[in-house]
Amino acid sequence: MKAGGAVPDLRESSGPVAVVDFDRDGDPDLFVGGRLVPGAYPASPMSRLLKNEGGNFTVTGGPLAIGMVTDALWADVNGDRWPDLLVTTEYGPVRSFLNQEGELIEHTTDSGLAQLLGWWNGIAGADIDGDGDIDFAVTNFGQNTKYHPSVENPQVIYHGDLAASGRKNIVEAKPGEGGGLRPVRGKSCSTQAMPHLREKFPTFHQYASAKLEEIYTEAILADCLRLEVNTLESGILINDGMGTFAFRPLPRLAQASPGFGVAFLDADADVHPDLIIAQNFFGPQRETGRMDGGLSLLLKGDGTGGFLPILPAQSGIIIPGDATAVEIINLNGDSRHDIVVATNSGAVQVFLQASN
Repeated sequence: MKAGGAVPDLRESSGPVAVVDFDRDGDPDLFVGGRLVPGAYPASPMSRLLKNEGGNFTVTGGPLAIGMVTDALWADVNGDRWPDLLVTTEYGPVRSFLNQEGELIEHTTDSGLAQLLGWWNGIAGADIDGDGDIDFAVTNFGQNTKYHPSVENPQVIYHGDLAASGRKNIVEAKPGEGGGLRPVRGKSCSTQAMPHLREKFPTFHQYASAKLEEIYTEAILADCLRLEVNTLESGILINDGMGTFAFRPLPRLAQASPGFGVAFLDADADVHPDLIIAQNFFGPQRETGRMDGGLSLLLKGDGTGGFLPILPAQSGIIIPGDATAVEIINLNGDSRHDIVVATNSGAVQVFLQASN
């Protein structure tokens, strides 16, 4: 491998990297997910599939405009023995790409995933119902925040030159009483970012009574990037064996805090896959506050696709911090699944599985 020349000079802010021999030529290839554009959230950079050619990687299939990618996983979702690609995105769906003998074809709409727009954070795969195909757990922000969107009433974000100043800003919006969208952030926060609103709406009542198009005009909003989210539950994607999925939310305790890293394991030696989720988010804007209702969570699988939460007193998993990622590994050579959890601004947490 040539130093400095193995990977293309792609100067973008990437996120997850997933490795597999997608073209089955005997060497590992890469999917590189584009995470964000610095200073321009929620704009997204391109994602790319990199083909390994003798130790040098080249972009194949062209850049992929698939949103802000948070996690990615290769798995054979339709049983044809070719690794397919599942990608979680923020302000978008879980995207599915079927591998047709070395060529990725997006299958998101036909997979049943396109309508589930979330702040998806993580993905893991296992056959949770014993039917021979791979199902998936996907983490999201849960239902213990100030945000409560639905398919009928989505949460919306606009990014553009909202003040006609040559500088782009962000506005979050949600459906209001009497129809139309209303801003999520109040007058104080909004006028700090866009001072022209002070003159346009001298009183708090005037601002609170206005619809979004009355604040920024329909023409300005039409020129903005518009994204929406309608599903915030973490859940399970049940596979029909052909790469089409049915979404099943996880139990309430899994929705008490944002979920990030996720992994399957056999925590009780009953052969059925169990689930561990890393929880909490300490980084929202100041007026929202920390989303810290979780301790990270172990869920017991019943072998039919159902999961029951195991309370911390029984599981031994208590992580009050900002947990971000989880890995399953046998650390002490006893053939049991141990758990390693990473936290922001904190120590790595290690949990050894005790004898039953």
